[in-house]
Amino acid sequence: MRASTADLRNANLLAVYKYIYEHKEATKTEISYALRLSLPTVTQDLNELLSSSRILSAQKAEASVGRPAMLYQFNSNHHVSFGVEVLQKKVYVATVDLYGKIIKEAKLERKFENTPEYFQEIGDFINGFIDPQGYPDGDILGVTFAVQGIVSEDNEHMTFGTLLNTTDFTRENFAKHFRHKVSLVHDTEAAAIAEDWYVHGSDLNAIYLSLNHNLGSARIIGGKVVHTDNLSSGTIEHMTLYPRGKVCYCGKKGCVDRYVSAEALMEAAGMTVPEFFEAKKAGDKKVLKIWNQYLNDLALVIENARMVIDGCVILGGLLDEYITDDDIDKLKKCIRSISCFPQVEPVIIHSHYGSKATLIGSAITEISVYLQRIGLDL
Repeated sequence: MRASTADLRNANLLAVYKYIYEHKEATKTEISYALRLSLPTVTQDLNELLSSSRILSAQKAEASVGRPAMLYQFNSNHHVSFGVEVLQKKVYVATVDLYGKIIKEAKLERKFENTPEYFQEIGDFINGFIDPQGYPDGDILGVTFAVQGIVSEDNEHMTFGTLLNTTDFTRENFAKHFRHKVSLVHDTEAAAIAEDWYVHGSDLNAIYLSLNHNLGSARIIGGKVVHTDNLSSGTIEHMTLYPRGKVCYCGKKGCVDRYVSAEALMEAAGMTVPEFFEAKKAGDKKVLKIWNQYLNDLALVIENARMVIDGCVILGGLLDEYITDDDIDKLKKCIRSISCFPQVEPVIIHSHYGSKATLIGSAITEISVYLQRIGLDL
């Protein structure tokens, strides 16, 4: 069956829109040449996209000969999503555009409480952040809350939330204070979503380790963050590293979290993270000994995880900002020394989004759905 004129028209329009999205900006001639469409067809499509504000006409590109050509840019603010990171003692919120970039952000110092007053205060804070920015309701894709706990498969409630000391609050506790769509996501899963987004289009297999005050982990398989029925995207942090070891906040002994989280490092050294790495830089022998033991423990965690998932390891969170290339080399050397497959070179990389990964990833959960719906998913 032959496609109708309307179908061809829509296909050409989408192709032009997608080309500009992928390249961020382009001239009419570049689009025409790349898509093998006539200039009149491209002109018609560009005019329609401009009239709906889906693209913008930009400054003219420089030309060595003749009249400069007009550039057309993707309007990444045509729709936005809001990411929220809920921690024990503070809340972060960010406006994120269709490229996954933060436009604006804010922070509220507030201890988490599972009370109506807390949810009302957070609702007021975030609405007070959103409303002055002036986005029409139709351009707001949603508000996604990343929480320190495992979220149910239907994303409606927490099933494990020791860090926030609760498991009985639901998405509705937040949602009742907003006129926008509200969602819940596990914080480390959100961070992994951001890292996977950065390499979108690949069949990435990876383990994401969030080296924050408490350790978090997530699995990326075939370019998708895994979300299971009961344990979100995995809980490497609660695998046993040392039987009968230090007591974890979950109640078990010897969990990975008690040895490779930032909190564990601070407890071992008796100093803050910045103080620790200043002392490491100065060559403090006690600190260097603690750091070498930390790297040995982290290497053991990575090697154990690699036996389950054959892929790269992405290090994110607070401590990743301090881990040097030399530290990565030491990690790899240690892994090779304990691995039964030393010929398989470990791949360990730094997070692209760093400490902002959770904020960005929570917003991306709605952005990716929107882009897929309009045909711009890559």
